[in-house]
Amino acid sequence: MTPILGQIELLVSAVRAGRVSPEQVEHRLEVIQHTVRRYMKRAAVLLDVSRITTGKFRLEPVSCDLAVLL
Repeated sequence: MTPILGQIELLVSAVRAGRVSPEQVEHRLEVIQHTVRRYMKRAAVLLDVSRITTGKFRLEPVSCDLAVLL
């Protein structure tokens, strides 16, 4: 989370000082958005690993048409 907070702090500081254009703000927000999504994926994987190691991970099989799936 530290890199995300750092990016936000830099952006807020630059906006307050009037040193960034709207395009630069948009770009930096997109970078932050990408970073947050990456962290969320990592957190989900870690939660799954935790569930697997504790025996709480469940697979629920369902019927499906393999031809449609392929």
